[in-house]
Amino acid sequence: MSVLPYSLTPGDSYYSAVEELAAEILDHTAIIFSPIIELIPVKSAEQTCLELLLLGIYARRSIETGRKPSLEHLDLVLDQLQQSKDYTYQTNILRSWQRFILGQSTSLREVIWESINDATNWFAKRSNEVLGVYTAQVNRFLGDFGACDHSEDLFCTSPMLEYHINMVGAEIFNQLWRQSFAETEQQLLVLPGCLRVDPVGCTASEWSLGYKCNHCSKGCQISELSRLGDHFGFPVSFVKHQSSFASHVQDIDKLEQRGTLGILGVACVLSLLEGGLMLEANQVPAQCVPLDFSGCKSHWHAEGLTTRVSGDRVLDLMMRG
Repeated sequence: MSVLPYSLTPGDSYYSAVEELAAEILDHTAIIFSPIIELIPVKSAEQTCLELLLLGIYARRSIETGRKPSLEHLDLVLDQLQQSKDYTYQTNILRSWQRFILGQSTSLREVIWESINDATNWFAKRSNEVLGVYTAQVNRFLGDFGACDHSEDLFCTSPMLEYHINMVGAEIFNQLWRQSFAETEQQLLVLPGCLRVDPVGCTASEWSLGYKCNHCSKGCQISELSRLGDHFGFPVSFVKHQSSFASHVQDIDKLEQRGTLGILGVACVLSLLEGGLMLEANQVPAQCVPLDFSGCKSHWHAEGLTTRVSGDRVLDLMMRG
């Protein structure tokens, strides 16, 4: 695993490109999904479009060449995803959609599924045109990765299309939740531990929502962003593993800040949707920024690489509103 599956740094245009693409996708799919949107008034049109696309995308996972995506195959994929800790909140939502579709008449069920497939086919083509430059190494990474032999491989062997829906979905979530995030009394930046330049020698102090930087290493981006937070008035913490972040968020009542705390989370691309849905389920207004590339030893790189994130993008989202 020496090839990194994605990189947001072939140029400096990723964020403007993905924002424009997200708007285009919402406009296009809102037309395709309009009959379904009318049936689900409790959800926003934007979130409905995103969730239906996700349904169509997972229906394509591990599908045989030439075979048309089906509700039967989707059920098998969701069974696999439910066995992994990396898809808990996504599968809960997609199971709800599955039950909704199966509860319709045969004719309406066929119409809904056909519209999902049409929208997903269009998304696959259009997202590759815009985002393919950033995910050009995914297939090579998958070829080097080898056969699945443990539970985390399900996450690591995600196809290119799942990278693209996470990229676009992150922007849609940012738009949907921007106002509620800005209205919170305190915004917290939560970083992943893979940003550290010296994980072994790190002297960070344990804190309520992870760890707090003690600035032990020069050139460490966690230190840089922590100093930026001190300057602009927002706290910064980091977590060593995504699972520990989930535990902290679920225990957020202990901080007596539910409803007053917003979180901007930084994560690798494939963790963006799951992290956003976890925060939404726990009623925490959120924003998110993807890592420029993924490099942790446990998932993405044999030796492990210190990752990076756009400090400009982080500051932009923290200071909006």
